[in-house]
Amino acid sequence: MRMPEFLRRSSRAATVPLSSNTISNRYVLDCRIESGVHLYYEIHLDGKVEHIAEPIKGVPLVSAAYAPPGKPDDDTADDYRFNLPKKMTASQASRHVQRELGLFHKLRSVVVHSSGYVAYSVIEEKVPSKDRILPFSLPLESLMAGDKLIPPCVTGVLFGASDLLILMAYPGNGRTFVQTSVSPDNLAEIITSFAAANSINVDIEAVPLYTGTEFIAALASIPAYPYDADVMGLPLSTVIKGTVAASAMALLASSAMYLYLYRQTQAIHLTTQSLIRESQSAQAEMLARIRSNPSALTSALSVNYSSLIRHAAELWEKGATVESNGVRDREHHTVILPLREKNAAVSAAQISQLIQKSNIPKPCSFTGFTIAAAMNSIKATYDCTSANSPLQVFGDDDATK
Repeated sequence: MRMPEFLRRSSRAATVPLSSNTISNRYVLDCRIESGVHLYYEIHLDGKVEHIAEPIKGVPLVSAAYAPPGKPDDDTADDYRFNLPKKMTASQASRHVQRELGLFHKLRSVVVHSSGYVAYSVIEEKVPSKDRILPFSLPLESLMAGDKLIPPCVTGVLFGASDLLILMAYPGNGRTFVQTSVSPDNLAEIITSFAAANSINVDIEAVPLYTGTEFIAALASIPAYPYDADVMGLPLSTVIKGTVAASAMALLASSAMYLYLYRQTQAIHLTTQSLIRESQSAQAEMLARIRSNPSALTSALSVNYSSLIRHAAELWEKGATVESNGVRDREHHTVILPLREKNAAVSAAQISQLIQKSNIPKPCSFTGFTIAAAMNSIKATYDCTSANSPLQVFGDDDATK
C-alpha cells in the first residue's frame, strides 16, 4: 500500500514477490473515462499496465466500469455493487438487484460476504460465452479488509509509477463510485476532488493507494461472474452435462434392454420353430396311423364329451374336485370332498350328503365311497351312461374303408 507522498512501501509487495509461477493468468483491465470511452489495459506482473486496443480472447477481463445503485445506465454501465438484505444465492441476488435497479436486462451476480452480504452484478449480455469477467471492486475490497479499512472512505489502485489511477469511493450507504485517471500528475488534488464530489471527508495523508502488484495478487482468489445462465439455481452447463450423462446412461440401458429382448426373441423364435417341427412330425405320424386303422380311431373318439362335462358339473360340490373319464357309452366320475374336520360325526354327515344328494343326474348312480387314511377327504364314485355320438373326422373315402 502506498500513500500519496509515496513515503510508505507495501509490506505485501515486499513479502509476496510475484512471478509467473505465483500468477498463472493474464488479466485485462476494462475502465471508462468521463467521456464514456472504454479503455483496455493489460496488467503485467510488475504492476504496470499496457494500453491495448481491445480485450484479448481467452484472457480474463477485470471490469472497472461501475454504475451506482439507483442510477442504472444500461448503455455504458457494466457492473453494479449492491448490499443484500439477507443471505442469497447468486441467482437470487441477480433477481433482487434487477428489481431494485428497475432493469429490464437479466443480470449475473457474484455474491460475497464482507461485513454483510454483497452482490456484484453485470448485465448478462456483456458476459462473453467463454471468457471470465471479474468485478474490479472485489479484489480491492479484499485488500481493504486486510487493512481493516471501512466506509466511508476513498481508496484505489495506482498502476506503475503513475500510468493509471482508478479510485473508488465508498460513502457507506452501499453505493460505490469510480473514477479513472490516465497518467495522473497530481494525486493529492485528484483524490481530494473525487472525495468531495462524493461527499466524503478524507485526510489526504491517510488515503491508501494499492499498487498494481498487490492488486494482481488479490485477483488470484477472486471468483468471476458465471459465464452461463442458471436453471433452477444450477449452472446451465452443469444441467447440460447432467442431462447428457443421464441420456447416455438411458441410451446404454436402452441398448442393453434391446439386446436382452433381441436375444429373448431369438430364443423364443428357435423354440417355436422346434415346436412347429415336432408338431408337424407328430401330425404326420398321427395321420399315418389314422389312415392305417380308421375304425380304431373312430371307436376312441366316440366319447360324448358334452355329456361327460355336463355330468361332472352336476356332481360337483362346493370345495370338491371332480375327476372324470369315459369310454364310448360309459362314464366314471370321482368326487373328492375335503373333510371340514377330522371328526367321525362330521365325516358321516358329509358321506350322507354325498350319497343322498338330490342333484345326481338321472343317468348316474352312486357306486361307493372311500375315506382317506389321514381322515382329510372322502372320495365318492358315480357311474353314468351316455348316448354314443361318434365323431366323423374322416373324409368320405376314409369312412367307407
